[in-house]
Amino acid sequence: MTATTTSNLPRWTAVWTRICLVAGVFSVGIGGWFLLMPGDGAGADLAGALGLYIAGFVAVSIPVSMLLAAPIERLRRQLDAGVAPESLVAADVIAALRLPLRVFFAMLTTGTALAAVLIVASFTVPSLSSWRVVLGVGSVAISLIAATTQAYVQHYLVVRQVAPLLVGGGRLDHLGAAPQLRIWHHLLVLSLNMAVAWPAIIVVIVDRGTATPVAALPLIVLYVVINVVQVTSLLGVVSHNVGHLRERLEEVRGGNLDTKATIFAFDSFGVVMSEFNRMIDGLRQREQLKETFGRYVTTQVADEILAGRVALGGELRTATVLFSDIRGFTTMSERLGPTEVVAFLNEYLTAMVDCVIEHGGVLDKFIGDAVLAVFGAPVGTGNVEQDARAAVACARSMGRRLDEMNARRVEEGRAPITIGIGVHTGELVAGNIGSPKRMQYTVIGDTVNVGSRLESLTKEHHRRTLLSAATVAFLGDTVALVEVGTVVVRGRNEPLVIFGLCDEGVLA
Repeated sequence: MTATTTSNLPRWTAVWTRICLVAGVFSVGIGGWFLLMPGDGAGADLAGALGLYIAGFVAVSIPVSMLLAAPIERLRRQLDAGVAPESLVAADVIAALRLPLRVFFAMLTTGTALAAVLIVASFTVPSLSSWRVVLGVGSVAISLIAATTQAYVQHYLVVRQVAPLLVGGGRLDHLGAAPQLRIWHHLLVLSLNMAVAWPAIIVVIVDRGTATPVAALPLIVLYVVINVVQVTSLLGVVSHNVGHLRERLEEVRGGNLDTKATIFAFDSFGVVMSEFNRMIDGLRQREQLKETFGRYVTTQVADEILAGRVALGGELRTATVLFSDIRGFTTMSERLGPTEVVAFLNEYLTAMVDCVIEHGGVLDKFIGDAVLAVFGAPVGTGNVEQDARAAVACARSMGRRLDEMNARRVEEGRAPITIGIGVHTGELVAGNIGSPKRMQYTVIGDTVNVGSRLESLTKEHHRRTLLSAATVAFLGDTVALVEVGTVVVRGRNEPLVIFGLCDEGVLA
């Protein structure tokens, strides 16, 4: 069974045809100049020499192209064998991505060598003896310009067909610290073209007395075409990469962390794109960590801890605590299997936690079936009164959510459940508590103890929710309340005035 090629990497012929294309453009411009050149009849001989030059160049370019494309061919075989792009041989990947630079040096070397051969051959043709300087200077200058043009032509081959397959993952880390093509390299070569190579050709034209409009026309056209290609290509390299990166940044600013910058070449921009993708990977991991962390300490606490704003030693805050607990849960759990208990708790706690989050509270912890929520630490409205009102609003929302849950339970033939909620406002200590190996963000102090005692008193006073006078002081007339009585809670000498919600009534 014959293996089929699965990768779309270009073959050596793609490199070769581009080399021939550029050589053909130059041959037309230079050959036209020779043929239209006035003088002693050497133009035809020069055109013939150019023909030999082009034939030799094309012949030499075939093995050169195969040699340049050899790393790409090896990578093709690896990809067809099922090797992941990240596991490809780094040296071959670098060589493939650096194809434009390798072609540049190959073209410059080949062109200069053929120019030397042409100069030597000119000694056997008397009519060309006075053209040796022209052949020497002009050939080297043309080789530099042609090599630069060829590099940009091959650059687009890498951008479209090579880089997307070899660095589709958007990272260059696995390739090591190999040197990349930099913007100043582009500017240096372009400057040599504009300030050295083309002026040298113009000097040759003027020196030979061929600067007539007709004779110079092919070179003028060649000059315009080549310089437009080179300058446009350089601007394209910069603007395309900058524009692409800006689009990705806009996506990130919009909250999309699934975006990825495309690496188009093994150059400075490719490194920037790789670092951008590494940054996005880090941000995505941070979000995943925060999301996972938030399952244990709530998103608000996770944000504060990751931002370094949570005091490790604890801090004194004035906040409102809310305790809620299921009545008779122990008896209920004895009648249910472990799976049913977990399913029930997940359903119930999900509803209660949603209420806490909706009203800006922070889930401190689960204590079995009990919930401890805090309004004002580590994050809150910044206003004790607003935090207290948010806690009471949360308690009322919990009651409504419980009524909806009980209605469904009755329809399904299950017994309704009852909960108690205690709300108290005061000073507490908030911070990370534990050992260096295991810490937990929580709140402690008399305020927390009183909140827990109020929740315990709900059963005795047949109320779903009990509020302390300290909390009621911040409510004003926003909630209809009824004074339940005065109690002495364990651990406190001063009596505590407690209140209930009028719309809840007295429970059986």
